Amino acid sequence: MRKINIFRDVMMLIYARGVNMFASMAYGMILVRVFSKEQYGSYSQVLIIINLCVVILGLSVPNSINYFLPKSKNIKEKRAILSQIILLTNLLGITSALFLLIGRNIISKLIDGDISSLLVVACLLPFARMLSPLYDDFFVVVNKAEKVAVRRSIIAVVQIITVSLVWFFRLNVLQLFLVITVTEILIGIYIIFSIRKEIRELTFFKMDWKIIKSILIFSLPLAAASAVGTINTEIGKIFVSKFYGVEKLAEYANMSKELPLIIIASSVTAVFIPQISKLIGNKDFSRAVDLWKKSIEVTYLTNSWIIGILLVLAKECVDILYSSKYLDGVNIFRIFVVVLLFRLTYFGMILNGMGQSKKILISAIYALISNILFFLILNPFLGYTSISLSVLLSVMVMNASQLLFTVRSLNIRLSSIIPFRKIMLIFLVNLLIGCFIYFLKDFLLKNIHLNSIISLISMSVIWLILYALVFFKPILQLKKELTFSEKRS
Repeated sequence: MRKINIFRDVMMLIYARGVNMFASMAYGMILVRVFSKEQYGSYSQVLIIINLCVVILGLSVPNSINYFLPKSKNIKEKRAILSQIILLTNLLGITSALFLLIGRNIISKLIDGDISSLLVVACLLPFARMLSPLYDDFFVVVNKAEKVAVRRSIIAVVQIITVSLVWFFRLNVLQLFLVITVTEILIGIYIIFSIRKEIRELTFFKMDWKIIKSILIFSLPLAAASAVGTINTEIGKIFVSKFYGVEKLAEYANMSKELPLIIIASSVTAVFIPQISKLIGNKDFSRAVDLWKKSIEVTYLTNSWIIGILLVLAKECVDILYSSKYLDGVNIFRIFVVVLLFRLTYFGMILNGMGQSKKILISAIYALISNILFFLILNPFLGYTSISLSVLLSVMVMNASQLLFTVRSLNIRLSSIIPFRKIMLIFLVNLLIGCFIYFLKDFLLKNIHLNSIISLISMSVIWLILYALVFFKPILQLKKELTFSEKRS
């Protein structure tokens, strides 16, 4: 028997991704101060293309580890499936590089940006970034999340060194992408050797068409869903770039950036999906649903107070993160904070564990269509703001459709999945604390001069203390419930 501590693994991933996220935020904070809005806009355009390549051309093959590895019966099966996933990932990475090289001029014209030379330098970035989820998902599945923490810490150090080079040597955007590409390729090589050291005798040069077919049957709908989801997220940036100019794109790109709390939701998903897949594989649907319900409790308990802080202290957050020149985008920032509220859990978790990836794709298509429709309806009245509001509404549409599919697939009630009472209690507590903090901040600003950093830190500490007084015991109880024993495979 081995002890499975889901709560520990979640905390380990939160630390790992948190270190990375804060390093990325520091990275962005320095870049917006070094680069002009036009330069930062070009940098953002290239990242949009890179992200689209990873999602669309990666075909979600790296993430299929979460589905196949927990269901593998022995080391031989694990070795076979892992070999084919790595082989496919490498081939897709090479395809992405060729696509960017060949299509760089067309891409540059399509988005009205002068980024052709930047794409030449950054063409290998999708290849390197496709390998990252391989490492994380593999070591989470084999219950060695601490290795993910080590790798993420190394990446954070590399990011700080890179941005320091930009600051001290005043590197331009082209030179920055050259440094990023070289470092991420080296990290990619480290990833492959680390996995091979864990499970020996992996073969990367022999294709097993039967396994590849099963991987693609599962991953292609997820890939399409991820592609549609990424387009749904990035389409706003494309609209801004096309209709409002590169300076507005710089503002929108910053305001719509994923904030640190998303790491909690993604960490919960990464740890829970393998366990849920295993339970569903054993036809234990009741425990799978119960585990998902607990995952929702974890994410809302650990995230909701941060969302409250970001909403109430939005102006201070924007000033600290992106400087005062982006304060015009505070309302856009607030809208994307609310978007995070609806992304605290992965509503397709059960569908993923059941292998019903087509339904996940359908819900993503619903979201994209609704995003475009909401934009067309709202844009004449709200202009620039309508782009972010459309994203929010489309996320709500996607979540609702995934919940509906899950309820119908398992023939259960919605209340069996969503802990409505606990979520409402969490919301009410944060609402009361938020009102108190808002009036406290207003009082202090009238009587004491506080800069943005002191205001944000002091208000956050007060919020956290009040929140912990209410929910400390429920969190400890949840931690106990998420530790259990399992037979070794």
